[in-house]
Amino acid sequence: GCDGVMSEVEVYAKAYECELFLNKRSFGRKKLGKECRCYFKVPYEEGVLSVKTYDDGGFLLGEASLKSAGKETVLQVSPEDESIAPGEILYLPISYTDNEGILKPMEKHNVSVSVKGGSLLGLGNACSYNKDGYDKTKTFTYYGQALAVVKADEDASELEVEIKDERDRLRQIKMVLRQG
Repeated sequence: GCDGVMSEVEVYAKAYECELFLNKRSFGRKKLGKECRCYFKVPYEEGVLSVKTYDDGGFLLGEASLKSAGKETVLQVSPEDESIAPGEILYLPISYTDNEGILKPMEKHNVSVSVKGGSLLGLGNACSYNKDGYDKTKTFTYYGQALAVVKADEDASELEVEIKDERDRLRQIKMVLRQG
């Protein structure tokens, strides 16, 4: 819903100058200066936003890009490890992405987490103000992300974690981590 809206793109780089591209169209080169940043005004458009940086001789130093997320929205969890030791604490980053795993930061929803074979030690997000605290089984995602902290029971052979989107029953994850 933002197509054509003028947007400000801020580029940070330790380089002499940079060139900004939106879907392979150049929006010019700008010098970065002592603050190592510059700004471009570009109309919003889905696709790939990329930047190339150059030294003062015009030689390419590096490049980076951002790609718009696809239309599909997927609830995803990325455990640190696929197995867990008895009594071990595990951090489970939760995020809304597209099918390719590109983060969708505008997805702000409530998620709930339940655990079998262990306990939920904390659930929250990076928002500086979380009115619900971090000791509940539900939290809202902040910029499309949340974090669950779980601990495996000493005597359980596996840890089962279920994560659900509170408004969309089709978006849920059930994962089993084996102890070993």
